[in-house]
Amino acid sequence: MDTVRGFVRRLSEVVASGGRALVARRARRIVLPAAARFGLEGTILRTTPFDPSVPVQRPGSTTEIPQLLEWYDSLDGGDGMDLRENDLGVDLAAILGLATGRKMTFANEVPLHVEQFGYTWFLETGPAMFDGDLYGPVEGDVRERVEQIISALVGLPERRATHLGGAIRMRNAACCLVESDPSSAYGLLVVALETLSRGFGQPSESWRDWDQAESWDKFIAQLPLSQRDADRLRERLLSNKQVRLKRTFVDYAANNLSESFWRQPKRKYDPGHEVTPAGVKRRGGSWGEDAPLSELVPTDPKILGKRLGRSYDARSRVFHDGARLDVISLIAVPGAPTTEPLPFGALRKILDHLLWLEIEKAAANAPELPEFQVRAEASDPSEEDRSSEPGP
Repeated sequence: MDTVRGFVRRLSEVVASGGRALVARRARRIVLPAAARFGLEGTILRTTPFDPSVPVQRPGSTTEIPQLLEWYDSLDGGDGMDLRENDLGVDLAAILGLATGRKMTFANEVPLHVEQFGYTWFLETGPAMFDGDLYGPVEGDVRERVEQIISALVGLPERRATHLGGAIRMRNAACCLVESDPSSAYGLLVVALETLSRGFGQPSESWRDWDQAESWDKFIAQLPLSQRDADRLRERLLSNKQVRLKRTFVDYAANNLSESFWRQPKRKYDPGHEVTPAGVKRRGGSWGEDAPLSELVPTDPKILGKRLGRSYDARSRVFHDGARLDVISLIAVPGAPTTEPLPFGALRKILDHLLWLEIEKAAANAPELPEFQVRAEASDPSEEDRSSEPGP
């Protein structure tokens, strides 16, 4: 949690300055079970329930409430609208979760003070930042797609079905988590693609296809090895499990993107808002054209392979080293350098394309699903207890 260490260091400098260093208030929100509401003050952060407290009932969870999370930081810590400040908020929420033994979810937002009406509104950052495609109206024939997915899971051999199902499940978990913890969500998305590649991919056996071949060649050339021993060393390196896992991940993703992938539009859905004296209300929304996929995902196979490798390494840093990814690197920015991982939205599009590639192939040879349909009762379409009836 380097954000917390930096935060404490800046506060120490403020105290050492005798009050001469300027500080500014930071305000965010956390969400917790309503029964766990609590207050904390008298330390370097403060949290308190809003008054009045508006409960939120999310299906599958207990009633929840939002609470104010407040701290003060030096001006070197950001300007209040800096998206990186939310990294500190995520860590403070995690600390509160451990300290209370309760579940704490950080709301990935930025505060906007509406001077005209004298209130602060919290603007969500997820739809605008990471993957705006996830928030729009559903399109296409959902029934057909659902049946294709289930048919593929049923028709595949057990090992491949497990890999496909795991990738689908982790993809959804990453999309749900990206708003509150983008680094962990990115790691999960990479794991989803890695799981798919382990079930359906095969690494190249060519030394020249390995992204680290050139650097190893230079090292091997400095050793007193015969050509035979040098080749044996290369074979041993390629057989290393971790090397093969990464190569499988990169090769599978880079070599299986069809022409239809590059023709996809990269869109984002912008929720509409209306500012009123009583607060900000949602008012519709609209699709906007994002950068073309060819600007977000390199078409050059070598560059694409390098950036996929960076994405794989980013997963390792998150889950094995406890590192946090720079939030800016996860946003879809056209023309990003080849040293950066692919942004969250671009990697998710790659994963979706490869999932559907495997699903469509498997569903084409799968047995038909049972002739069984679930429908609402005609007498009460809003009834929660749905009936199931066989036949068309």
